[in-house]
Amino acid sequence: MELNLWTFLTLTILASLGFLSILIFQINKQKIKQLEVEAIKAEKANLEAIVNDALDKKLAAFKGRLEVLEAVVTDKNYELHEKITRLK
Repeated sequence: MELNLWTFLTLTILASLGFLSILIFQINKQKIKQLEVEAIKAEKANLEAIVNDALDKKLAAFKGRLEVLEAVVTDKNYELHEKITRLK
């Protein structure tokens, strides 16, 4: 098989196009993965914000209940009731 100049140039061009196609495919694949990672990070940040908001609301509710309990326990009437109960 004789390899002339035109055959060599054709094969070289085809090989170059194949290599460039694979290179472009790999670059696009990497960019897609980067976009997926960024989307996951954004979703994680959003979920963290939602969880933090829910925790803040729960904590505020517990603080309110604790304040009510402290008010009841430190109330003089409660103390008097406890003394009466112990005397019985």
